[in-house]
Amino acid sequence: YDEGGPGAGRTITADAGSVQILGTDGLTVEAANSGAGLSVDQGSIGSIAQFFAAGSPTITFDNTGRLGVGTTVPNSELDVRAAENYGAAINLERTSVAGNANDIL
Repeated sequence: YDEGGPGAGRTITADAGSVQILGTDGLTVEAANSGAGLSVDQGSIGSIAQFFAAGSPTITFDNTGRLGVGTTVPNSELDVRAAENYGAAINLERTSVAGNANDIL
């Protein structure tokens, strides 16, 4: 759908359910200026955004600003959970030797 030509803004009103974008190459959002590439406003309760892999939720941004990785209900500002059969839940690694090698955080 490209009524109005390139560069014309689009508004999709989803008053009868969610909007799905299906494609073999996924979805790309790109900003050509200094504005946000993607802005999401949750006007009510519930998660702002959830990302899934093979149907299972992997990342959740809730409506209080909490980020959950491996959980749909983050209990703190950053809540990272890993299944028992995986390695470390968090891995911090410096990819450059510039500066102090121990100065990651």
